[in-house]
Amino acid sequence: MNETIMGIFVAFALSSVGFAARSAPEGRHMSVPRLHLVWGAALSMIGIGVMAFAAWSTHEDQHYDDFGWAMTTLAAMMGGALLLLGQGPFVPWLLGILGRRVVRLPPPLRMAARDVAGRRARTTPAVATTMVATALAITTMIIAAATTAQSRAEYHPQARPGALLVDGFWTEEAATVRAAVQHELPGIPIAQSERRLGEAAVAYVERGFQAPTGWLVLVAVMVSVALGGALAMTLQATGSRSRRVLLRAGGGSSATLRLFAACRAGLGAACGTAMGAVAGCVIGLLLVWPLTASIEWEPMPRVAFDTPWPSIAALVIGLPVLAAVAAGLAPPRMTVRSAPPGEPPGRQGTHAHRPGDRL
Repeated sequence: MNETIMGIFVAFALSSVGFAARSAPEGRHMSVPRLHLVWGAALSMIGIGVMAFAAWSTHEDQHYDDFGWAMTTLAAMMGGALLLLGQGPFVPWLLGILGRRVVRLPPPLRMAARDVAGRRARTTPAVATTMVATALAITTMIIAAATTAQSRAEYHPQARPGALLVDGFWTEEAATVRAAVQHELPGIPIAQSERRLGEAAVAYVERGFQAPTGWLVLVAVMVSVALGGALAMTLQATGSRSRRVLLRAGGGSSATLRLFAACRAGLGAACGTAMGAVAGCVIGLLLVWPLTASIEWEPMPRVAFDTPWPSIAALVIGLPVLAAVAAGLAPPRMTVRSAPPGEPPGRQGTHAHRPGDRL
């Protein structure tokens, strides 16, 4: 059930990338359609409202019906997906603002920001992918911290730590089983259960509560997707006007191209992770309420948990840095265009740096 709900949530959230791509203007000086921004804001507010209602509906430490809990959890996750969907049009909107507010940045950063903002039809899907993947990673981290803390509080050991628990046999067979275990494992403490669970005996060692680690795989996959989205923009830089100007101004050196690619990837990743972090924190902190609600008849009160702020900060800061480093270390693509008929050979590959071109 949980896997199905999570799959629907992820699939629905990924539609935010398509919405962002459709909202991106083609021209450098064009604006994001106002209707798209209105729809995005409306979807985001509806999503937050649905999650807030689900959190309020499950905030009491009491028994919740199985079906009602499942429907509330599903509604909350769909609310989170709506929030991510509504963020789509704001990706090209944020990139446009970035391109207009970079006057005082150093030339490489300024050129990279203007290139990302000026080609929003191409860069928006990559930034939106980074945003969605970052939001899903942070949501998973917060939920994992909350559910692990609750499961640890609800855990009841069957025996003292290190004891071998043998279960699933008739009571009159206990002496025979105990003797056989002690013969094979002399000196080990044995905890006997009086319940018969099946035809064959089951034995395991009581090791105390074991925190689940499967969520780390999902976080690693989402971080990889976010990084891939940021690096995808470096592949789109070939042939851009800003790149041609830098090639001409920097003498066509590979160091100039590496710096431009690093700034481009770092800025795109920073925009995506910033938006994703805000959405992920809102979704995660609201979803923990229905996901820690109890369907047991004797529910245990919720326990406090430590929100993984250090891990979230490391992701938000480290991902853009990692993207910039990876893009800067990658071999630059020195693509040269053939000169059109009638154009002097000396102007092949890059256009002349005209006085009107600003760095």
